[in-house]
Amino acid sequence: MKKLLLRVLTLALSVYFGFGCCLTAFAENARSAAQPSPQGVTGDFDTAKTAMQIASEMQIGWNLGNTLDATDGSGTDCETAWGNPKTTEQMILDVKAMGFHTIRIPVSWGVHADAEGNVDPVWMARVKEVVDYAYQNDLYVILNSHHDNSFYDVGGCVSQAETFAASKRKMAALWTQIAETFKDYDERLVFETMNEPRTAGSEKEWTGGTKREREIIYGLNCAIVEAIRATGGNNAYRSIMMPTYAATSMSGVLRDMQLPDDDRIIVSVHAYLPYAFAMDANGSSEFTAKDQKELDTFFTDLNRIFIRKGIPVVIGEFGATNKGNTDARRAWAEYYIKGAGQYGIPCVVWDNNIGTNTGAECFGLYDRQSGNWVFPELAESMVKAAGIFADSTDAADPTDPTDVADPSAPAEQTTENTRQPILVVSITAILLTALAILIGICIRAKRKRQKNVTSR
Repeated sequence: MKKLLLRVLTLALSVYFGFGCCLTAFAENARSAAQPSPQGVTGDFDTAKTAMQIASEMQIGWNLGNTLDATDGSGTDCETAWGNPKTTEQMILDVKAMGFHTIRIPVSWGVHADAEGNVDPVWMARVKEVVDYAYQNDLYVILNSHHDNSFYDVGGCVSQAETFAASKRKMAALWTQIAETFKDYDERLVFETMNEPRTAGSEKEWTGGTKREREIIYGLNCAIVEAIRATGGNNAYRSIMMPTYAATSMSGVLRDMQLPDDDRIIVSVHAYLPYAFAMDANGSSEFTAKDQKELDTFFTDLNRIFIRKGIPVVIGEFGATNKGNTDARRAWAEYYIKGAGQYGIPCVVWDNNIGTNTGAECFGLYDRQSGNWVFPELAESMVKAAGIFADSTDAADPTDPTDVADPSAPAEQTTENTRQPILVVSITAILLTALAILIGICIRAKRKRQKNVTSR
């Protein structure tokens, strides 16, 4: 009897573990099949990454200011018309070596295009060359339309329907060419529709504009997004940044911002805050508790208006002009970047290469002529503060109302992952039941044989 039971148990364990290995392999295969492919349908473009994830991965960025956005001169000479040297790959490598993850490349296109928006191919080639300096060195790149207000003419669009229609056509034509040029680039290239679209010289130029002006901006944004998407390929999935009127940081205007029905849109905001400390040459040179409170309110507003609704935000420009107050600027930068980072908002510092002077518009950090950092300690503070992104986890906190699921995540994945353990448990239970029945049959058979032997 004992020998029989031992054989039955040995058989049972062999069957159980054999099936168990099969079940484990089955479960792993099912789990792998349920996960989205790490590579999208368009080559190296990771279509599984959401706009929110891409924004978070940007972490901390640097602007190549006053260069390809210069509007003086002609042709490719515009690049150096505002006093900066021709951009080299080494400059971009220096920025990357400091620890920046993203390069924003402001480009003015209107002075290089005809009335219909057709871009000079030589200028397009130069822009592509500079983009490649960053892109081919594994950096995120933001490519925009910068000082083009006169090209799309918001004021004219408000007063004349014909101008509005013509501006939409021009911007659609412009962005169709840009999108076609960079069609094969992966998700690390992000387009930005416009820079600070506004009616220059108007009464409300820097205070949010009028309702009609904001509607014009929305119409231009929609026309650009539609043109980019129409080029297909990677551009069907590419993240696109867009501003409201003047890319303002005013919460009332941001609440009024309209967005197209597109889940890969990122809101672009410019915020030289607090203004008295960061922008006003005659303002405060000390970073105070009051300044901290103003920043806290600003980031809370961005979270409430956008982030908690699943809409990502990038602060495409920020900075504090040099007033001979490096220590205060370091404290400001750390507080600013960490405050934005707690909501997954990356910040891109404005650098116009004017750093050795003090006063207005002195935002330079890196000296492009010498290749040295003018304020290395300030740049280091920014990069260090952005470490909040690396320290954060991907797990959502159910107690935090600001931590919301991405609405573009496929629901089927959660359902499939839930079914897998249930299926494994069910099959295991069936196997165990079958083994118990087998043992019972064997025991009964043994007893019957013993009874027959006794009766003989």
